[in-house]
Amino acid sequence: MKQGGGSRKPASRSAGGKPESSGLNGNSKAKANAQNSAAAAKSKGKQKAKAATTERAPNRYPAEDAEAMDVDAIEVPHDEVDGEDMEPEVLEENLVQAINTAARSGRVKPGTGKVVLAQPPSSPRKNEEVAWLKEQLRQAQKHKDDLSQQLKELCQVRLTEPEQLLERMEVQHQAELHARDSLLQDYMSQGSKNDDHGRTGKTVVFELLTRAEVDKETQALQQQVKTLQEALRDRDKRLQKQDEQIKSLEEDVSITKLELKEEIGRGRTLLAQQQRQSAPSSRSRTGWNTLGSSSDPKYGIIIAFYEDLTNVIVPTMKNQPGKYLDKDEWALSCCYTHKDVVNKDAGSTGKSLSFTLRLGWEPAPGVQEPVVDEKQLAQAVHYIPHELEHESPEFVQSLGFLGDNFTFERDQLSLFARTLHDYISGEGGEKADQTASDDDSVQIVE
Repeated sequence: MKQGGGSRKPASRSAGGKPESSGLNGNSKAKANAQNSAAAAKSKGKQKAKAATTERAPNRYPAEDAEAMDVDAIEVPHDEVDGEDMEPEVLEENLVQAINTAARSGRVKPGTGKVVLAQPPSSPRKNEEVAWLKEQLRQAQKHKDDLSQQLKELCQVRLTEPEQLLERMEVQHQAELHARDSLLQDYMSQGSKNDDHGRTGKTVVFELLTRAEVDKETQALQQQVKTLQEALRDRDKRLQKQDEQIKSLEEDVSITKLELKEEIGRGRTLLAQQQRQSAPSSRSRTGWNTLGSSSDPKYGIIIAFYEDLTNVIVPTMKNQPGKYLDKDEWALSCCYTHKDVVNKDAGSTGKSLSFTLRLGWEPAPGVQEPVVDEKQLAQAVHYIPHELEHESPEFVQSLGFLGDNFTFERDQLSLFARTLHDYISGEGGEKADQTASDDDSVQIVE
């Protein structure tokens, strides 16, 4: 700024910020200069101190450079000016420098003349301190959580198994109560809805449909029950008829058995009578020949001779395959009749026994199966008695071992005939036992 008359003086401005007119009189200027000089003299020490402080104390927070600004002149009364020797221009210059310095430092708001403290910017060191504090807070929180978990575990360890079981039961009981309460609440809500429908007097459509379906199902079930009952009655009737038929058949069977038993007894009696009366008739049978196909009468005489000699009649015989080496076996149906020739006048009816002699082959003594050669076989006779259940218990008991099946060698047929005569004639007992103990008695193979 340039001052007139060789002195530097700031241009004065009006209250609106515009420069004042140069037409001011000399008294006004002199008065203003005097006031400025007095104000500058009064605040001399303070302004110097502020300037020194501003110069000595560096700004900790860098700020942008503020532009220099013009300030209004401060009028100071003449009576407040000290008597120091200082020119008014010097005071004004010092004051303007102090204000401009404050504006550049950010402490004076432009256009207002008010001092404002500048906000310090964030520094990296402060950010590091904040991050470190946050990390410490996080670690402390984690440590606190760990301690809480340890305390909880210690509290759980202090509980015994019954106490833990009691707690679980309490939790389960509470859950059941909650479920029941929920179910009860649902039922109550459904009941309230039904009550609402009943109070309004309206018929619910789905209830009518459900009732109709139930009626249809009921009718179908009733019809099915009737059908099953009829089927059950029919089955009972059929079972009753079958029971009646079974009873009648059982009666028929019992009657048939009685008739058969009587016929068997009658047949035995007739057979015995025929055997006693028609013994010579066997000699005249020339048509029945078991020794060959020839009709030579001498074969009939031979057969009659053997029948009279052994008292054994062979009505039938048949051939059947054997068990070993495809050799045939012959099954002879025999009937032995005992005639008491000593006591002819006693009038005894005699005794008879029916049996089968199967002439076959069996492994020789000491030979193990399988049989591969005919030399390993020996002729054997299988004895099988028949119809002993129709004989008297005394007769069956007198037969001894003849009342059961057995096998003997074929060369012992003569001994078998003698044993048969001894047991059926009643001459068994001690004589038969003695005969059985002899070396020439019948040797039972199996």
